[in-house]
Amino acid sequence: MSQRLPLRIVCLRDRALNWTSSIPIMIHRFLIALFLTVSVLWVNTLASPILERRDKASQLAAWSQPTTESYNSWAKAHDNQSSAPEFNWQTDYCSKSPDQPFGYDFRMACWRHDFNYRNYKAIGQFTPENKARIDKAFYEDMKRVCGSSSTCKATAWTYYQAVVAAGLQASATQYQCFLYDKNGPPLKK
Repeated sequence: MSQRLPLRIVCLRDRALNWTSSIPIMIHRFLIALFLTVSVLWVNTLASPILERRDKASQLAAWSQPTTESYNSWAKAHDNQSSAPEFNWQTDYCSKSPDQPFGYDFRMACWRHDFNYRNYKAIGQFTPENKARIDKAFYEDMKRVCGSSSTCKATAWTYYQAVVAAGLQASATQYQCFLYDKNGPPLKK
């Protein structure tokens, strides 16, 4: 029996040595796994705003067309804003103009117009082309409210011209590069 006891101790020592010698390997594997996990999460975090902006631009393009289908799609999202919380849904309706001129309710047309302006600006894509499409959609939305009323359609045309004119003034301020000639100094009127 005395011979068996040292053999058992040696075996335990061997196992202990094998276990302790594998600690650096286990730590090394853990650190590699941790590094890879953190790297993937970091890359996804950096990529997500780019993808989100692209997704938002695509959705905004669908919601800013001057069509009934585009309006209905936006109105469905409007009715369930929690399904699209990444968008700015705030509005002041028709700003300083009456929201319901002559009893015609332009509030939703104004809301969609505000929505598209604010959200295109938020993603840095409030271009003259997008602005023109949004303004055209605004006009079409108001005309749908009007039905066959010529008074309402004339009012809608006035509202449309107001946003076009206000946009031109804002664009001149925003895109001051258009006010300069190729040599650099401001053009004189």
